[in-house]
Amino acid sequence: MSDYMNDQDGFTHLSAALEQAKLSSADGNFPVGAVLVIDGKEIDRARNLLSTKSDWISHAEMNLLIKYSSLIKERRKAGATCTIYTTFEPCLMCLGACSLNRVSRIVYSCRDDFTGATKIDFNSLPYGYREMTPIIEESVHFKDESKQLILQYFNSHKSPKWDKAKEVLQNTE
Repeated sequence: MSDYMNDQDGFTHLSAALEQAKLSSADGNFPVGAVLVIDGKEIDRARNLLSTKSDWISHAEMNLLIKYSSLIKERRKAGATCTIYTTFEPCLMCLGACSLNRVSRIVYSCRDDFTGATKIDFNSLPYGYREMTPIIEESVHFKDESKQLILQYFNSHKSPKWDKAKEVLQNTE
């Protein structure tokens, strides 16, 4: 993992992802947004729709992957670089789906020490999965803004699970 993302593209795409997270929050959903970029061109934006769709799979990253998996497959076969920019460190489901869809790179704003999966030991995975794992970068862009949106969500959705997640996030630098 690297935290060197100071480039203009990272700033631009994470800014767009943050706007999606704000829309998600306004709709009462867990505030995460994501942007799919292929060879430097923004393809689409998505946001969490867990409450809106009343399911557990409608994470921002998953919404992009479901909609564009054929395009990603086609473009990766042609040698394209596919990047997902997201405001929150991907969970295990999203990381696995990014790997299986051959996403080249994941860039995220806010670390998630509660359910974030990018710190797993990729060397412990079977060879096939190790070879599919995207490059993962923690960005310096919009970390605090993303964190504040999520903390606001935790404050308005009280439960033992969210209380613990809030405690962990508050102790994350």
